[in-house]
Amino acid sequence: MKIFNFEKKYSMKKILFLLIVATAFVSCDEIIRQNEIKQQQENYTNEFFGKYSGTFSGSSSGTISFDVSKSGNVTVVKTNSGGTSETFYGFVNDYGAFQNTVSPAAGFTLFGNLQTKSGTWKEGSSTGNWVVSKQ
Repeated sequence: MKIFNFEKKYSMKKILFLLIVATAFVSCDEIIRQNEIKQQQENYTNEFFGKYSGTFSGSSSGTISFDVSKSGNVTVVKTNSGGTSETFYGFVNDYGAFQNTVSPAAGFTLFGNLQTKSGTWKEGSSTGNWVVSKQ
């Protein structure tokens, strides 16, 4: 009977050991997968990365420039014909479309994309068009 208890304990230790080893492999696999995802994100470059400048016209007019980062974040500098300048931020997706690109101060909102390098804008009841070229 004692031999049976010893074998039972030995089997439980074996099972516990195998569970620990299996968990370690799963954990290592997850760490490797997360590192691969992080590396892909670091290597990613938005197709529209770069600097653009041009004009906006319509109810008001002036110059506009976009600085698109490697990750797709965009810094917008809008300067009215009167010389008033405003800087705000947004995002350009993989298709070049602006997302969440609204100036918090004036509510100047960009629509359009960088594939065509043109679009429209809206600020309150004022509207118009914009066009840029890549530098």
